[in-house]
Amino acid sequence: DLNSSDLAVPVYAAAIHRVYNIDSSFGDGPEFPLVYLISTTDDGAGLDVPLTAPQTLSADLQQALTAALADQPFEIIWVPRVDDVPLDGQGRIADGEGIYIILGNILPQADGRVHLPFFMVCGPLCLTGKVYVLSEVEGTWQVTGDTGLVIQG
Repeated sequence: DLNSSDLAVPVYAAAIHRVYNIDSSFGDGPEFPLVYLISTTDDGAGLDVPLTAPQTLSADLQQALTAALADQPFEIIWVPRVDDVPLDGQGRIADGEGIYIILGNILPQADGRVHLPFFMVCGPLCLTGKVYVLSEVEGTWQVTGDTGLVIQG
Protein backbone atom coordinates (compact mmCIF):
# COMPACT_ATOMS: atom_id res chain seq x y z
CA ASP A 1 0.00 0.00 0.00
CA LEU A 2 1.58 3.21 -1.22
CA ASN A 3 0.05 5.43 1.47
CA SER A 4 1.49 3.44 4.37
CA SER A 5 4.96 3.12 2.86
CA ASP A 6 7.93 5.00 4.28
CA LEU A 7 9.39 4.54 0.82
CA ALA A 8 6.94 6.87 -0.92
CA VAL A 9 8.05 10.24 0.46
CA PRO A 10 11.80 9.93 -0.23
CA VAL A 11 11.26 8.33 -3.65
CA TYR A 12 8.67 10.87 -4.80
CA ALA A 13 10.70 13.77 -3.38
CA ALA A 14 13.84 12.63 -5.23
CA ALA A 15 11.89 12.31 -8.49
CA ILE A 16 10.17 15.70 -8.19
CA HIS A 17 13.48 17.37 -7.33
CA ARG A 18 15.12 15.76 -10.35
CA VAL A 19 12.43 16.61 -12.89
CA TYR A 20 12.05 20.21 -11.73
CA ASN A 21 15.74 21.04 -11.30
CA ILE A 22 17.55 18.86 -13.84
CA ASP A 23 15.50 16.89 -16.37
CA SER A 24 12.83 19.39 -17.35
CA SER A 25 12.63 21.06 -20.73
CA PHE A 26 12.78 24.51 -19.11
CA GLY A 27 16.18 25.47 -20.49
CA ASP A 28 18.70 27.15 -18.20
CA GLY A 29 16.62 26.99 -15.07
CA PRO A 30 13.06 26.61 -13.96
CA GLU A 31 11.17 29.74 -13.08
CA PHE A 32 7.81 28.30 -12.17
CA PRO A 33 6.73 29.30 -8.67
CA LEU A 34 3.76 26.88 -8.64
CA VAL A 35 3.85 23.10 -8.91
CA TYR A 36 0.52 21.33 -9.09
CA LEU A 37 0.84 17.74 -7.94
CA ILE A 38 -1.92 15.39 -9.02
CA SER A 39 -2.98 13.34 -6.00
CA THR A 40 -4.09 10.34 -8.08
CA THR A 41 -1.26 8.24 -9.50
CA ASP A 42 -1.18 7.32 -13.18
CA ASP A 43 1.45 4.91 -14.47
CA GLY A 44 0.33 5.51 -18.06
CA ALA A 45 0.64 9.25 -18.41
CA GLY A 46 1.71 8.70 -22.01
CA LEU A 47 4.46 6.17 -21.23
CA ASP A 48 4.96 2.58 -22.32
CA VAL A 49 5.15 0.81 -18.94
CA PRO A 50 3.19 -1.97 -17.26
CA LEU A 51 0.16 -0.31 -15.71
CA THR A 52 -0.89 -0.74 -12.12
CA ALA A 53 -4.15 0.56 -10.69
CA PRO A 54 -4.29 4.29 -9.87
CA GLN A 55 -4.10 5.15 -6.19
CA THR A 56 -5.04 8.30 -4.35
CA LEU A 57 -2.19 9.66 -2.26
CA SER A 58 -3.47 10.15 1.28
CA ALA A 59 -3.62 13.56 2.93
CA ASP A 60 -0.87 12.42 5.33
CA LEU A 61 1.37 11.41 2.44
CA GLN A 62 0.68 14.69 0.62
CA GLN A 63 1.57 16.65 3.76
CA ALA A 64 4.78 14.66 4.33
CA LEU A 65 5.85 15.07 0.70
CA THR A 66 5.13 18.81 0.79
CA ALA A 67 7.30 19.08 3.93
CA ALA A 68 10.09 17.04 2.30
CA LEU A 69 10.15 19.51 -0.61
CA ALA A 70 10.01 22.67 1.52
CA ASP A 71 13.54 23.65 0.43
CA GLN A 72 12.51 23.85 -3.24
CA PRO A 73 11.81 27.19 -4.99
CA PHE A 74 8.13 26.48 -5.60
CA GLU A 75 4.80 26.27 -3.84
CA ILE A 76 3.04 22.91 -4.04
CA ILE A 77 -0.68 22.82 -4.77
CA TRP A 78 -2.36 19.42 -4.62
CA VAL A 79 -5.27 18.71 -6.96
CA PRO A 80 -7.13 15.42 -7.47
CA ARG A 81 -7.11 15.43 -11.29
CA VAL A 82 -5.40 17.11 -14.22
CA ASP A 83 -8.74 18.75 -15.05
CA ASP A 84 -8.43 20.68 -11.77
CA VAL A 85 -5.23 22.46 -12.87
CA PRO A 86 -6.03 26.07 -13.90
CA LEU A 87 -5.22 26.84 -17.53
CA ASP A 88 -5.26 30.19 -19.31
CA GLY A 89 -6.66 30.71 -22.80
CA GLN A 90 -3.38 29.58 -24.39
CA GLY A 91 -3.17 26.33 -22.41
CA ARG A 92 -0.51 27.55 -20.01
CA ILE A 93 -0.75 26.45 -16.40
CA ALA A 94 -1.76 29.21 -13.97
CA ASP A 95 -1.12 31.94 -16.57
CA GLY A 96 2.38 30.64 -17.26
CA GLU A 97 3.33 30.57 -13.58
CA GLY A 98 3.06 26.83 -13.01
CA ILE A 99 3.58 23.26 -14.04
CA TYR A 100 1.86 20.05 -13.09
CA ILE A 101 3.34 16.66 -12.32
CA ILE A 102 1.57 13.33 -12.52
CA LEU A 103 3.31 10.67 -10.44
CA GLY A 104 2.99 6.98 -11.17
CA ASN A 105 3.03 4.19 -8.65
CA ILE A 106 6.36 3.13 -7.19
CA LEU A 107 7.25 -0.12 -8.93
CA PRO A 108 9.71 -2.24 -6.85
CA GLN A 109 12.26 -4.25 -8.83
CA ALA A 110 13.86 -7.55 -7.87
CA ASP A 111 17.29 -5.92 -7.46
CA GLY A 112 16.08 -3.46 -4.79
CA ARG A 113 15.74 -0.50 -7.13
CA VAL A 114 12.37 1.05 -7.96
CA HIS A 115 10.89 2.39 -11.17
CA LEU A 116 8.71 5.49 -11.09
CA PRO A 117 6.77 6.74 -14.11
CA PHE A 118 5.99 10.46 -14.19
CA PHE A 119 4.76 13.13 -16.53
CA MET A 120 5.43 16.88 -16.18
CA VAL A 121 3.61 19.55 -18.20
CA CYS A 122 4.24 23.31 -18.25
CA GLY A 123 2.17 24.15 -21.32
CA PRO A 124 0.94 22.96 -24.70
CA LEU A 125 4.47 22.39 -26.09
CA CYS A 126 6.37 21.97 -22.84
CA LEU A 127 6.36 18.49 -21.35
CA THR A 128 8.56 15.68 -20.12
CA GLY A 129 7.72 12.08 -19.34
CA LYS A 130 9.89 9.13 -18.42
CA VAL A 131 10.30 6.25 -16.07
CA TYR A 132 12.95 6.99 -13.47
CA VAL A 133 15.10 4.29 -11.96
CA LEU A 134 15.82 5.10 -8.31
CA SER A 135 18.34 3.42 -6.04
CA GLU A 136 19.10 3.81 -2.38
CA VAL A 137 22.63 5.23 -2.21
CA GLU A 138 24.14 5.55 1.28
CA GLY A 139 20.68 5.70 2.84
CA THR A 140 19.21 8.26 0.41
CA TRP A 141 16.97 7.54 -2.57
CA GLN A 142 18.40 9.00 -5.77
CA VAL A 143 17.49 8.95 -9.44
CA THR A 144 20.20 6.79 -10.99
CA GLY A 145 18.81 6.51 -14.51
CA ASP A 146 15.69 6.04 -16.55
CA THR A 147 14.08 3.36 -18.64
CA GLY A 148 11.21 3.10 -21.05
CA LEU A 149 9.94 5.66 -23.47
CA VAL A 150 11.00 9.27 -22.97
CA ILE A 151 8.63 12.02 -24.08
CA GLN A 152 9.85 15.60 -24.31
CA GLY A 153 8.63 18.69 -26.03
